[in-house]
Amino acid sequence: MSDSQYIPEICTLDVETRSTVDLRKTGPWPYAEHPTTDLWVVCWAIGDGPTQRWYPGDPVPPALVEHLKAGHWFEFWNADFEHAIWSRILTPRYSWPELPIGQISDGMIRACVMGLPRSLEACGAALKMPVQKDKEGHGLMMRMAKPRKPRKDEDPGALLWWDDEERVERLSQYCERDVEVQRDVGKRLRHLTPLERDWFLRTTRMNARGVRVDTEFVDRAIACMDVVSQQHKRDIARLTDGAVTSPTQVANIKKWLADQGCELESLDKNLVAEMVETGDVPTVALPILEIRAQGGKSSVSKLPAFQKYACADGRVRSLFIHHGAGKSGRDAGAGPQAQNLPSRGGLPWQTALEVLDIVMRHGPREAVELIDMLYAPTPTALSSCLRSVLQASEGQRMYCADYSNIEGRFAAWLAGEQWKLDAFRAFDDGSGHDLYIIAAAGILGCKPEEVAKVLRNSLGKVSELSLQFQGGVGAFLSMAKNYRVEIGDHWDVIREAAAPSVIERTLEAWDARGRKSGTPEITWKAAEAVKVAWRDKHPAIVQAWYEFENAAVAAIRNPGSVHMVCDGRAGFSYRDINGTPFLMERLPSGRFLYLAYPWIEMKPTPWGSEKASIRYWGVDPVTKKWGRQSTYAGDLFQSAVQGGARDIMMHGGAKAEDKGGYAMLLRVHDEIAAEHTAGDIHEFERLMCDLPGWAAGLPVTAEGYVADRYRKD
Repeated sequence: MSDSQYIPEICTLDVETRSTVDLRKTGPWPYAEHPTTDLWVVCWAIGDGPTQRWYPGDPVPPALVEHLKAGHWFEFWNADFEHAIWSRILTPRYSWPELPIGQISDGMIRACVMGLPRSLEACGAALKMPVQKDKEGHGLMMRMAKPRKPRKDEDPGALLWWDDEERVERLSQYCERDVEVQRDVGKRLRHLTPLERDWFLRTTRMNARGVRVDTEFVDRAIACMDVVSQQHKRDIARLTDGAVTSPTQVANIKKWLADQGCELESLDKNLVAEMVETGDVPTVALPILEIRAQGGKSSVSKLPAFQKYACADGRVRSLFIHHGAGKSGRDAGAGPQAQNLPSRGGLPWQTALEVLDIVMRHGPREAVELIDMLYAPTPTALSSCLRSVLQASEGQRMYCADYSNIEGRFAAWLAGEQWKLDAFRAFDDGSGHDLYIIAAAGILGCKPEEVAKVLRNSLGKVSELSLQFQGGVGAFLSMAKNYRVEIGDHWDVIREAAAPSVIERTLEAWDARGRKSGTPEITWKAAEAVKVAWRDKHPAIVQAWYEFENAAVAAIRNPGSVHMVCDGRAGFSYRDINGTPFLMERLPSGRFLYLAYPWIEMKPTPWGSEKASIRYWGVDPVTKKWGRQSTYAGDLFQSAVQGGARDIMMHGGAKAEDKGGYAMLLRVHDEIAAEHTAGDIHEFERLMCDLPGWAAGLPVTAEGYVADRYRKD
């Protein structure tokens, strides 16, 4: 984007609130609509003007009204919160005019887009701002956000606040400082491009619209889980003679198992399942492990999250953080985390609806008995019902469609892997095979018809998911574990069928690296052979990895220069933006991904030479903390692929809304869910696949369903 793009005058605004409700557990909208929630102070500054205050009971500030009428923007830091406060408190309670979504700007989102921390304090520190947040004031704010305890001479049942004049003044100063820091940080951030701003506003509308929740089922399901929890505690205490009294006592369970001769490093479900299958668990331990598996099921903890996040109208809001998930720009989740709803390993959706019906028609104890007897252990069964908790609005239906292997298709298109693009098109028109079968055939050097069904997942699916972004043996084995695939079991078939050069290089790699890995020989060799064969089958993608890395290194070493890759579809440049240096990765859509403060370190290789390693400062995807990060060829390519797939989905969602009238409810990975009074699923799929001009030639398909409830086919 151009830094000279016209931006309307901005009012930077922040609020300080109080409530008996825990904002972290409810999200902004239930918090804002709770009767005990109120404002201490609103602080704002228009442009570079002075910071001003408003207190409850004051007249609505005329300057803000004029700013609103003029169509200018209001910028917040995490706008979903202020939007909820404005909509649920400032307008209905204090007669502020309504805030149109189109006039909302969000500094936090602008920071996310540039690869900077979401926290205002952390973002200011990352940008090395001279004015930082008031840390002492932050402690006061946290204290004043909650009621205080009554003093000895006060009514013990009264709702009391830290409302003395001195504290309110100090809090107001803290709020003013936040406005100043936010404004100063905002000057260092690029504004969203018009297209990205359009998508951000769609996310804001989607968050404000919310999704209807079956709150009655949620309440009943929680009651069922209470019955199960009490039973688990009784059973595990009885079976362990009181050594363990709850399935959540991991340390006690591991100690008890060790006393029975069953040493476990962890209670990871995949590890436990593998040991049970191989007979490495004594019979006496099996019921304990089953109780632990059911009692420790994290997915059912989403039931209370749905309960707490539901607003008075039965809808959950602010489930998504625009551009919140790492470099690619995908959404991050909030609250019940719609991205993490169970997708496999449970009951089919048709059966889940039967379970839901039982819960609705019976009391909790009877429902648990019926579910355990007819279907599965109640936690597993209720976990399978979680998607069905989300419903279409009254008088509407839910339209859901999922892009088919969008990342695999985008990777082949970006790199120019022509044989794979042809294979996708053949599969789409019904004349070709499933791509996982084709991948397995490519590894084995045979015809797709000759691939045994068991090898589709073990060689095809796992390899496609783990190796596309330069993954090696470790990545393959990690993915194989998720799909319960033991690749070593297929070594004899792989060794017999793969090309001699593949096996030769595999054996050489075992001697050079595999022996030191600690992985069993057969397992390592089988995974390495799959990796080598996959790369042989994908020369254009492999070449693209190194094009990306070489271009990024060249850009850092030559500030101001532009280095394009993949026939000009993507590229890199190094640029100083308002005092902060960034490595900018240009996606095919024209959108940029940002890596702050990039530099090159020379690292020794196993072959005795040195290689340029790209380092930068960014948000760690696991710890969420700002710090030194590194990237490499496959990771840069992955960012472009996942970012491009995200751009396709955002474009498709916008088309579905604008041309078809489908109101977006959810964006989950590569799936869009929307609602409509009288839509057509084929139209919805077609609109999702209506490609922008820059994506010409990309084979994209989406497959979906129409229903009253959300589900996973």
